[in-house]
Amino acid sequence: MKNFVTVGMAGHVDHGKSQLCRALCGMETDRLKEEKARGMTIELAFAPLALPSGLRAALVDVPGHERFVKTMLAGACGVDIALLLIDAREGVMPQTREHLDILRLLQVKNVITVLSKCDLLDDVSLREAEEKARAFLQTTPFAEAPLLAVSAKTGLGLPALLAAIDALAAALPEREALGAARLPIDRVFSLSGSGTIVTGALWSGVLSCGGDWELLGDKGVRKVRIRSLQVHGEKAERALAGQRVAAALPGVAKDSLRRGFCLCSPGLLRPGQLFEVSLTVLPQAAPLSNRQRVQVFHAASHVPGEVRFSSQAADNGEPVAARLYTEKPLFALAGDRFVLRAFSPARTVAGGVILGPAPEGGKRRSAQSSRLLGLDLRTAEEAALAAGLDLACAAEELRLLEERGEALGLTEKGAEYYFPAEWPPRAVEMIAQHHREHPLSPGLPMEELKNRLFPQLTRQRYQLLLRHWRDEGRLRLTEARLSLPGFTPAPDARQRESAAKIEAFLARSGLEPVAWPRLLQELGLRPGEAAELLPWLTQRVMLRLSGGLVAGRAAQEQAWEKMAAHLARNGSVTVGAARDLLGVSRRVALLYLEFWEENRLLLRRGDERVLWPAEQKP
Repeated sequence: MKNFVTVGMAGHVDHGKSQLCRALCGMETDRLKEEKARGMTIELAFAPLALPSGLRAALVDVPGHERFVKTMLAGACGVDIALLLIDAREGVMPQTREHLDILRLLQVKNVITVLSKCDLLDDVSLREAEEKARAFLQTTPFAEAPLLAVSAKTGLGLPALLAAIDALAAALPEREALGAARLPIDRVFSLSGSGTIVTGALWSGVLSCGGDWELLGDKGVRKVRIRSLQVHGEKAERALAGQRVAAALPGVAKDSLRRGFCLCSPGLLRPGQLFEVSLTVLPQAAPLSNRQRVQVFHAASHVPGEVRFSSQAADNGEPVAARLYTEKPLFALAGDRFVLRAFSPARTVAGGVILGPAPEGGKRRSAQSSRLLGLDLRTAEEAALAAGLDLACAAEELRLLEERGEALGLTEKGAEYYFPAEWPPRAVEMIAQHHREHPLSPGLPMEELKNRLFPQLTRQRYQLLLRHWRDEGRLRLTEARLSLPGFTPAPDARQRESAAKIEAFLARSGLEPVAWPRLLQELGLRPGEAAELLPWLTQRVMLRLSGGLVAGRAAQEQAWEKMAAHLARNGSVTVGAARDLLGVSRRVALLYLEFWEENRLLLRRGDERVLWPAEQKP
């Protein structure tokens, strides 16, 4: 089972983020007097969120006002799933767009769009709001993301939202609770009897009480001890990667700390102010010029800095090699994401990935050192530009690496590209590990492999590499998932036993749906293991209804036969008629009617449902 899932809010000011937090978590997240007086979130707030499967989650409420984007960025670091709120009445607003850009630059892949305050609209207006929201999302990477209508006031759509969060959470990869611990600090406060407390989302490793830990800040590195730990208000001896953590640091003055510092294992990080980066400027932003001053946001910190190009400004929308200088130290590792905002006007303009610290003395890395960092994915001309070499030297060095078997050279449209030779076995092992851990999954998502192993690659180069490996027979590529040759998804013995129990339980329940957590409790199944079975079960023996409810597919198919025959005779059906026909309560009848609408078997017309027109079927 996953250690923890962090769910972050995003969206324009007054679009209902805090109200939704209260509705989902049952607690007030605006804790400051100024927040309560102004009715506007100013600081980050965190609340525990119980998901239907039993998985634990943390909900992060962030400010929506333009003046507090820096605070929103601090809250967005470490987010697994983001809820983008759009007021159904107001629609898309400036901070809706900027927050979405930030999620894109931070590569938050799991986004749910929430149309808030839907109780204030009639059905026609709500459909129009949904259409406008979908039109806006079509121009973003989140066009296929779930879009749900919700009212925090009446509870409309909340069960469906929790189920959607739960489904995304179940599909998230397990964070490695091994290796060095790393806790970017997003909040500092003092507590009587405990002293100074720091909080954050644990990015990696295991954090435990006692021991020797390092605290990185403006004055360099200092040794600290952890007196006690809490994971969302519960005392713990250790915290695991992915969890929200509060750590008490004895002997450390509160005033000596601030958001953006980092608590970590000894030797993991060192402060740096000059980094080699892969930078992407947003398509709608003004081009960045050489040595332009910007605000740099990384993890929970933000500092002034500047971008430096070797010759010219970056083209919008395409990654480019650059250097990033910061006026105060960053505590960063290769592969970390960052975001840049312009000073005037204050808006998000770019982001990218840190490739490593820049070499001492101002010299650019050679092609050899770039290869070792996984950067060597350029034409000979591009490599020369990045390495400070002339074209002939760069081409000679790259080809020598290929002759030694240390690099893979590929050609596309007359251009040469070079990849480190150790990449193929790393990719194959990660896919094999996915098969071992998830025998029912059709394969590892393409984007997950890219994000975990090759974050610096452009999509075009990544796809070139995958095509080469596919043609070599190293892997299969089907519907954006990667698998090894010969692999076929199939449940193992324990999963087959669990599936048989679930199928028998649903058969006994007939048309009466049951909450997924209750089903697991009745059968004595663990939520984490059962989550693996969900896609397989849904395809074969089970259907998922709104509100986190499930029912047997066989019973539903028999019910549909009755419904189809009724519609053939009468042309339409009301909720009351469906209730009587199926022999269930009005609530259950409505659940099945909604399911058939979602699957384009029925079409709602006022208070009645009719068969979905054949000419409109997909």
